[in-house]
Amino acid sequence: MACQTERSIAIGDLVSGNLPAEPAIGLLDHVETCEACSRELDLAARLVAAAERRGDAAFALSPRRRWLRFAAVAAAVLVIGFLAWIRLDAARTRRAIVELASLEPIAVSDVVLRGAEGNADPERYRRAIERYAAGDFAAAEGEFAALLADAPENPLVALYLGSARLQLGQPAEALPPLETAAERGEGLVQERALWYLAGAKLALVDGPGAIEVLERLLALEGDYEPNARDKLSAVREALDR
Repeated sequence: MACQTERSIAIGDLVSGNLPAEPAIGLLDHVETCEACSRELDLAARLVAAAERRGDAAFALSPRRRWLRFAAVAAAVLVIGFLAWIRLDAARTRRAIVELASLEPIAVSDVVLRGAEGNADPERYRRAIERYAAGDFAAAEGEFAALLADAPENPLVALYLGSARLQLGQPAEALPPLETAAERGEGLVQERALWYLAGAKLALVDGPGAIEVLERLLALEGDYEPNARDKLSAVREALDR
């Protein structure tokens, strides 16, 4: 059975050539995404075809109705083909955007890290950094999350937490700490936070959001400016396809 009685009736009208072109196109648009109606249409079409082969008078179609059914089927082919092309194009755009989100882990540097724990527990901070540097991002994420709970405004802890979540394939969860790092951080910490924030947006296929973040990064005119400019150009190109 179709998903609604009205659609069952409309499907019957469609296969018998009694459904006008405009509602036929709307019905076929729905059928393409509804398994129940798709089965109903297949069954109805087979029944009509079988009845015509038998010469069943109840299913005989006038030349006008045959033409209408042909027109409806032709319209269906065009609509389905067009929708498939749209989905394929959207999939290509999505893939191109997600590929731009690829980000390497932050390189752990003593120059950047020395004394950077600020108001965070120094021992736990050291342990979290060691686990991050070793590639144990799950353990590092837990440590950084606990640190940030105790020191919610620490930008470097927030940055590493967001980066660890990105490495774990959790871009949505990475957004809050990266935004915190971008707002609270300064210099290279802020730039890195914005860079990774743009990456998280791209991983979530939020092209416009990534563009907004990259523009914020460009406005800083810092070390990441060339990278941000190249990434921004690539994102815009992907969205314009």
